[in-house]
Amino acid sequence: MSLGNGTYLIQSKANGAPIGRHPVEDKSLIPKEVFALPQNAINIMDGRQPEWTLQKLEGGKYRLTIGNTSTGVVNGGVRGIFFDHSEAAEWSVESVGNELYEVSFDGKFWTLASDSADDFRGPKVLVGEKQGDASLFRFIRVARGN
Repeated sequence: MSLGNGTYLIQSKANGAPIGRHPVEDKSLIPKEVFALPQNAINIMDGRQPEWTLQKLEGGKYRLTIGNTSTGVVNGGVRGIFFDHSEAAEWSVESVGNELYEVSFDGKFWTLASDSADDFRGPKVLVGEKQGDASLFRFIRVARGN
């Protein structure tokens, strides 16, 4: 099932964590890393999970935006990009059933880093080979009141 334009929460199947930029970032305008956020990050955000905007493009691809930044691949990881939108990816978001999706760009898939035990921000979202549950994500549409 293809996703429509709108606002979504994205969660990792591997650990159930919400996917987003960490609320504690440096103030520079360099691309910002994306993580499977631990509970302490959600607490900083008053219990709210990060919201993503999905925009369907021609050819079935998507523009994924988080925290007012388009996303792309920088140094092998998913990053929020402030200005150089030429680096913004046109992502494939493919259903694999059971309300789960794979997200990819140029044949490489979102996957959670496995070596992030010492990073307080949680596992980074990388782009590479499929890694089972670490490469599966749940997209939950956010209902907006009128």
